Amino acid sequence: MGMACERELLLAQRTPRLEWQMSMRARILCAIGLAAVTAGYTPPAAQRLRATGHVTFHVAPAGEDAGNDCLVEARPCRTVQAAVSRAMLDWDFAGYEPFIRLAPGVYPRGASVAGQLVGAHTVNIVGQQSEDATQNCTLEQAQQVTVHPSAGEIAFNFEDLAIGVVRCMTIEGAGVAFGCRQTPAVDIAFIRFGAGEALSIAIGANDSCGLNVAGSIWLGNDVFQLFTANNHSRVTVGATIIALQPVTVTHFANSAAMSEIEFRTGAVSVAGPLAAKESMVYAGGAIVTNGFAIPGGVRQFNPQKPGFRVLSTFDAFAVLHFPALGLRLRALHPRASRHARRRRRTPIVTPRPPSRRQVTS
Repeated sequence: MGMACERELLLAQRTPRLEWQMSMRARILCAIGLAAVTAGYTPPAAQRLRATGHVTFHVAPAGEDAGNDCLVEARPCRTVQAAVSRAMLDWDFAGYEPFIRLAPGVYPRGASVAGQLVGAHTVNIVGQQSEDATQNCTLEQAQQVTVHPSAGEIAFNFEDLAIGVVRCMTIEGAGVAFGCRQTPAVDIAFIRFGAGEALSIAIGANDSCGLNVAGSIWLGNDVFQLFTANNHSRVTVGATIIALQPVTVTHFANSAAMSEIEFRTGAVSVAGPLAAKESMVYAGGAIVTNGFAIPGGVRQFNPQKPGFRVLSTFDAFAVLHFPALGLRLRALHPRASRHARRRRRTPIVTPRPPSRRQVTS
């Protein structure tokens, strides 16, 4: 484009007025094109930092986000979201893991994680935990870090293929503790739900999310919905659920729209004064008990669009993927139960081919 502009300039100096005007128009078009290319130019981004080991980002309520890489414990960031942004934008973790560590205190919000990190499988967001290899924590440690989402907000939200681990903290307030959507995977462990305030939703999986719950789950106040799964999502529970005081869980588990909530065999227990009103299934949603007695029982949200309470993981696979094979199911829909019993009573008769004698006669 530079050579074309020089050529038009020389032509303007050597030609009569009419040709010069034509050349002037060409030069104007050339200048416009050059300006457009210049306006669309962006300098190359700075090269990412490449990790040579696990990287720790520090967050504290009295920290500062502006101009901070969150890497120095004595100069932490103020918000979890700032640390997540630094991990997403600045680093190639080269196979190592990022850890976002929260200092003791109260945080008005958590973080939203969308997409995957460069060079890392998982982002770890942890409060105060043990320094041994188990990375567990006690109730006393979990109480040192509190995240307090406002009404209508989600403390920790994962979406768009994000993979995260959150553990060792307290979440309370009128909002949602954990949410996920659009094929992320999330592990949650050693969380206290509710303290001075009740919690609206503890765990909500939506739109093809996979979420695992393990370790100890402490309930320090009432919870409206403890486990929810919607729209082809899955929640797997293998945790000890402990009520620290008399608490009411309105809906212990709700599953809808071809989702599944599974309580792992022998890995789930409830302790303490917990009162649950009911769990619900809807529109093909399944709750897999595997021998676990769900507090408050399970009922249909809408009998016209039934869901299923399932006795085992095998039955859940049958009802969600091959409904015609779900003969062992304890479906809550009475018509489905009668249909299953009727099919069991009806023998399958295979007609025998005619004998040679019958054919010749």
